[in-house]
Amino acid sequence: MLAELREHIHDMADDATDRLRRLRPQAMRPHRSHQCAVRSAGMVLLVASGVAAAWLAYRATMALRSTATPKTDDDYDNVDEASMESFPASDPPSFSPGAA
Repeated sequence: MLAELREHIHDMADDATDRLRRLRPQAMRPHRSHQCAVRSAGMVLLVASGVAAAWLAYRATMALRSTATPKTDDDYDNVDEASMESFPASDPPSFSPGAA
């Protein structure tokens, strides 16, 4: 009699578990949806920080370019002047392959 009662209780517990799984399949595994949400939020933050960093780098580059001024005639020094006067060279160096 005790064995029959034990078997009946196990059957009822199995039936209740099956019903619960059919009625609420997500209730048995709430951690998966939570992990997916955390992972998705992390990816969104990663992409957003990358876009923000690229935008800030672009803005800094544009700011530096806008403040740069081209050289005027007064800004050239002796080296720049000598470089401009010597270009192009009168004769380029010759190339002669060595004999072995």
